[in-house]
Amino acid sequence: MSKELIYWTTKDGTKMNVDDMDDNHVRNAFKMLLRKVNAYIEEQKNPTPLEIRPQGEIAQMMIDDGMFEEMDEDWDWGFDPNWD
Repeated sequence: MSKELIYWTTKDGTKMNVDDMDDNHVRNAFKMLLRKVNAYIEEQKNPTPLEIRPQGEIAQMMIDDGMFEEMDEDWDWGFDPNWD
């Protein structure tokens, strides 16, 4: 049975075989992974709102002319912001 090689990429871009990492490095890498997983889980509980970025000449012209603000005022978003 062949052993699959798995590499860890350090923050400076160096790739190293996980089997060759010393205990301290493995411990620190594991802690970093746990922090990232926990941050991802928290982000899923409280997602940040999506930012809409219009693209293209017509969209830029609409931004310059303030048309998006006018559309926002007239748009029915399908909910009552005063609803409790």
